Amino acid sequence: MKKNILRVVLLILIFLWMYVVFGFSKDSGEASSGLSTKIASLFSKNENVISAIEPIIRKIAHLSEYAAGGFLFYGFFLTFKINPKIQITISILLGVIYAITDEIHQLFVPGRSGKIQDVCIDSIGVVIGVCVLLFFVKIIILIKDNIRKKETI
Repeated sequence: MKKNILRVVLLILIFLWMYVVFGFSKDSGEASSGLSTKIASLFSKNENVISAIEPIIRKIAHLSEYAAGGFLFYGFFLTFKINPKIQITISILLGVIYAITDEIHQLFVPGRSGKIQDVCIDSIGVVIGVCVLLFFVKIIILIKDNIRKKETI
C-alpha cells in the first residue's frame, strides 16, 4: 500500500516536473534569456560579466532541471521489483527522450532553437540525477546493514 502511494506521488511529481520544463521551453528566446540575465546580474553589475556568465547559467539550469527529472524517474522505478540495471536504463532513457522532445518543441517557439548540445547537457543532467539517488540508496542500504549487524551481536 505504501509503495502504491509513493508511486502515485512520484508520478504526480514527474508530470509536474514535465509541466515546468515545458513551461520554460514555451517562453520566447527573449524571455528565457531575460531570466538568465536577471540571475547573472545577481553576481555582477558589469554588462561584460553578465553577458559572459548568462549562457553558463542557462546550461546549469538545463543540467539541474534534468537532474531533477532523472532523480524522479529513478525514484519511481525503484518502487517496482525490477532488475536494478533495467530501472536505471529506463530512467535514463525516459529522461533523454523527454530532452529530445523538449528541444523539438523549442523549434516551434519564436526566438528559440532545438540544439543537440542541449540534449547532451540535459542527458548528463538525467544521469547525474539518477546517480545522486543511486548514491543515497546505497548509503541507506549500508546504514540498514550496519544496524542489522549490530542488532545480531
